[in-house]
Amino acid sequence: MLLLAICLSISVRSQDVITMKSGDEIKAKVMEVNTDNVTYKKFDNINGPTYTAAKGDIFMIKYENGSKDVFNAPQYTPTQPVPAPTNTGTYSSAPAQNSQQLNNNARTNVNDGEYRALIAKSKKLRRTGGALLGTGLVCLVGGVVMVADALSTVDTEVSYVDPYTGPVYDNTLPNALAYSGGVLLGYGLVGLIYGSVDLANAHKMKKKAQQALQSLSIAPTLYHGNFNSENSILTSAAIRGGGLSLRLKF
Repeated sequence: MLLLAICLSISVRSQDVITMKSGDEIKAKVMEVNTDNVTYKKFDNINGPTYTAAKGDIFMIKYENGSKDVFNAPQYTPTQPVPAPTNTGTYSSAPAQNSQQLNNNARTNVNDGEYRALIAKSKKLRRTGGALLGTGLVCLVGGVVMVADALSTVDTEVSYVDPYTGPVYDNTLPNALAYSGGVLLGYGLVGLIYGSVDLANAHKMKKKAQQALQSLSIAPTLYHGNFNSENSILTSAAIRGGGLSLRLKF
């Protein structure tokens, strides 16, 4: 079992992992990262065809050496000049088209995509961890029952009676039960360990998603009067992490 765990650990560390924004993970060998896409080969078919994925669909690439590439939404810049507000004395619900607000919108898009990817991955890990825990528990119970049966049937069936040493027992069945029970106990422990790790990682992903959600912001701005005037009023409303704030600046 220890040798199997070491081999699995070495195999996992020698591969690249591509995490899509949908939450899916692809075990691969990344060949090239271009401006718009990523080319890779599947790790379980390294001599097979080369696949291409758009960078816009990828959340993160974790390489075999432990380094990571995180792909975010591009930062947008304004393409038209900002029109000067007129002193009409009326309110306008249109937000100011300036570079700061556009950068805020780009950051919002990044955090929203990160939130969705983390939530999807958290759900996937929670399902996998629950299945592993359930399977491990069943294996543990089965292993305990088999070992108990082996102990209760040992030295109960007489094979023949030796005139010098007495009866000789046939323990073929108890030995088979003990062996099978031990194997089930081993698989049960492995399932419980890996299931617990997956559930812990799912909890961490959910906390990261909540942090990404809290950083989302929407900040519409209302203008009254001449923007350059001392009598102008700037009203900002912001929503951060589910809370609402209102700011007036004279």
